[in-house]
Amino acid sequence: MKTSILRPLVLLIAFAAALAVATGCATANEPAASEERQLHVSGRGVVRVAPDTATVRFAVETRADEADQARFENERASAAALEAVRALGVPEREIRMESLRLQPLRRYDEPNRRYVDDGFQAVRDVSVVVDDLELLPQVVAAIFERGANRLRSISYDISDRSAATDEALQKAVNDARRKALAMLEPLDAELGRIHAVREQSFSFPRPMVRSDQLQVESVDPEAYASGDIEVTASVDLVFEVR
Repeated sequence: MKTSILRPLVLLIAFAAALAVATGCATANEPAASEERQLHVSGRGVVRVAPDTATVRFAVETRADEADQARFENERASAAALEAVRALGVPEREIRMESLRLQPLRRYDEPNRRYVDDGFQAVRDVSVVVDDLELLPQVVAAIFERGANRLRSISYDISDRSAATDEALQKAVNDARRKALAMLEPLDAELGRIHAVREQSFSFPRPMVRSDQLQVESVDPEAYASGDIEVTASVDLVFEVR
């Protein structure tokens, strides 16, 4: 009698346990199913902008038998070069003294086959930001007429980067969405809401003119043509697929 009563109870408990296990497995599989309904895609946006500023980096190098004399001659030549820059209307805030080095010089004495002291050298590095690119050739020519003797580089930039960076990011997002729609069209699926947006990379290279590419005495604007600055942005998007 007791056996007949317990047997249905045991079967009921076993069925409930099996149902719980099945429900748990279904719940565990839900993230995988959800993952299958997502589409990961990347996009790239490129914006080309004409530069409106340039940074001129140059140096004043002087030599003398004594250290104090080399430094004095350097200060005099540097002051003359910077005064020429100010005379062209470049604001003081755009002029920066980057470094000053004073070092002994040595030369090789061939007859005696040894190095000997050969005075001192002073080197002052300066950078000047020019906001008017039409003025750039005149600034470079004036610097070297008045005392500078080493042109390091000329690099170009834009004064307000925000508009260009925003446009590049928007183009990257639109490119990613276009790719997503193109992939779903042959699959007879629809693009759903967006789950995630991540900026993958961003590039804002500044074009540069090397010193060996310029004739510093030239005031021809064509010699200083920089070309456009290419701003590049990349993004990753995750969409729901319906």
